[in-house]
Amino acid sequence: MQSFPTILNQAFDTEILRRLFPHSSLWGVRSLYEDQPGPAEVDVISGASLMIRREAFEAAGLFSSNYFMYAEDVDLCFKIHSAGWKVLYLGDAVVIHHGGQSSCKKAESNFAIVMNRESLYSFFVIRRGRLYAIAFRAITCVVAAVRLLLLGTLFVFSFGIHNKGLLPGAVRKWRSVFRWAVGLESIAH
Repeated sequence: MQSFPTILNQAFDTEILRRLFPHSSLWGVRSLYEDQPGPAEVDVISGASLMIRREAFEAAGLFSSNYFMYAEDVDLCFKIHSAGWKVLYLGDAVVIHHGGQSSCKKAESNFAIVMNRESLYSFFVIRRGRLYAIAFRAITCVVAAVRLLLLGTLFVFSFGIHNKGLLPGAVRKWRSVFRWAVGLESIAH
């Protein structure tokens, strides 16, 4: 589950902030930490674990063909809310999802990372407007540049120790995000 994407929650989406502030409404995962006897209303449920009533699915206009992958579930949940239905999280439900089966499995591939940004950009164009989407892309550029700078600093002060390949992988990831944000890398076009 997650909150509907915004520029703010995308800019601050880091593992350390999620761990420090797990109950923050930025992430939309508060229900994971609350012991509720019944369902909890949330913004978005991952398509991998989404069950939906047919009448709600039809009222929302089905899945949109505007997305290749990654944001179609977010968009569907947005349309469900807009149609007056609720999206509920059931804490005792169990789903096994073999993640990454639709995208490249190689660690060197940044297909999923770039595709996710492309899909969010499309979501923002459709649901928030082109100006908001452009602002998302610009902020993503700044965030990627800052992360690359921090990773470069970490590399210098670690004297080249790569921490089992995590540092080079993070650099590749944020380099691809930066390249996407400035229009040099695209998957869907």
